Order: sequence, then C-alpha cells, then structure tokens
Amino acid sequence: MRFKFFGLALLVLSLLIAGNTVHAEEISADESARLEKFFKSRFGTRLPADTNIEVVGFEESSVEGLKTGKFSIKSSSGSQDIDFVITDDGKLLTLGSLVDTADA
Repeated sequence: MRFKFFGLALLVLSLLIAGNTVHAEEISADESARLEKFFKSRFGTRLPADTNIEVVGFEESSVEGLKTGKFSIKSSSGSQDIDFVITDDGKLLTLGSLVDTADA
C-alpha cells in the first residue's frame, strides 16, 4: 500500500514539475534587475536591510499581451512570494494574479 501511494505521489510531483518547466520563460538579466529595482524603490522602505528580491516563475499568461511572475522576497525575517502581472512591453505592472471570472 505504501509503495503504491509513494509511486502515485512521485508521478504527480513529476507531472507538476514537467508542467511548470514547459511554460516557464527565461527572463533577461536586465529585465529581472529592472523589476527588482522597481520593487525595491516602490516598497523598499518597508523591507529589512538584508532583503533579497528575485523574479521567478516568469511565463505567458492566459491573456494575450500579458505575462505573470512572482517576486520571491527573502530576508532574516522570513520569505514570501508575491504574484504580479506585467504587459509584454514591460511598461505596466500590477501585483496579484489573474482570475477567470467565467469559472465562478
């Protein structure tokens, strides 16, 4: 029984990892640095001095012209991921994630 559960869990985990890597996009170092600088300039006064911010999970969204990602924030106080949506040209960004209201 334990072997079947372990095998099933391993299969599900493998599929999740494979699914995430298929859709993930590489973000350029310049764009990543620009977004990290934006986040620090906008919210930096509220962050501990040892805070490290990284852009992760950058991928196309279900809406044409938009991409999604996460700011991964780590410090001695803890860590947190914050979702964001950004236009393809990088000019507009909003914190949060897209919600399909048709699924309600």
